[in-house]
Amino acid sequence: MPHDLALGDVYIPPLLAAAVVALITSRYTARFMVTRGIMEHFANPPLVFVALSILYTLLFGATLFPT
Repeated sequence: MPHDLALGDVYIPPLLAAAVVALITSRYTARFMVTRGIMEHFANPPLVFVALSILYTLLFGATLFPT
């Protein structure tokens, strides 16, 4: 049975919390990659951002917010 995160009277599913943290983390990672010039080596940078978001969601979902 999954356990929701309780913030007062509002219950947040763990996957939603992991996705929000992953989007924030992937935004900063993509910004770092742009400033270092790494993003120029990819053909489709928005797709790299989506891939980073998915990878971070899986990582955070398995470690920080386990069900």
